[in-house]
Amino acid sequence: MKKNAQQTSKDNFIKHANAGSEYPVTVSYHDLSQNRNDTRWHWHEEMEITIVNSGVLSVRTEEKSLSLTAGQGIIFSQNTMHALQAGSDKMCNFYSVVFKPEFLFGHEQPFLAQKYLRPLQAAPIKYVLLDESNSWDEEVLDVINDLIAANVAKKNGYELSSKAYLYHFWVLLLKKYSEQTSSQKFADSPNHDVERLKNALTYIEHHYSENITLDEL
Repeated sequence: MKKNAQQTSKDNFIKHANAGSEYPVTVSYHDLSQNRNDTRWHWHEEMEITIVNSGVLSVRTEEKSLSLTAGQGIIFSQNTMHALQAGSDKMCNFYSVVFKPEFLFGHEQPFLAQKYLRPLQAAPIKYVLLDESNSWDEEVLDVINDLIAANVAKKNGYELSSKAYLYHFWVLLLKKYSEQTSSQKFADSPNHDVERLKNALTYIEHHYSENITLDEL
């Protein structure tokens, strides 16, 4: 599969190559045993879904570290800080789907956006763990795997199929959120410490060649 390029700025905010296109969906394959074994702390304005194919993927979020194996995955909400690293055996590969939810609810659909997009964007959901041993999780994984397959094959109309898969995914997420708002799978709401950490990381990236004091951070 041809990997989708990412355009990374000097800070820890990542701007994906497809972010501003008419098809703002990026599907990419990552083999951490072939390249560097991790991705640094970062965040982006798109939602991300990561599914592990083989090996062990260590996921770091603002609160905890998680280990995912084949058949598991994780959904990162927009602007959620995270870092990914291969497990202790340094062998891991996974697929990543990155998309803007606004792709599903354009400016010409304000009613749908207000009813189905804004509530999830405002909800205190940073990430959702996925495990194929659970029925809801398995359904989500199946839908995302179908989306990945469509984007790998790139047959005529795959963009339309992808949008349909993402609508299905969004409906599943809405059902889960409405039924289990207090689920332990949902992380706590963002806090000001996280925003300060983002600002500090960005400052360090911009001034790494200088002598930086704690007061400056």
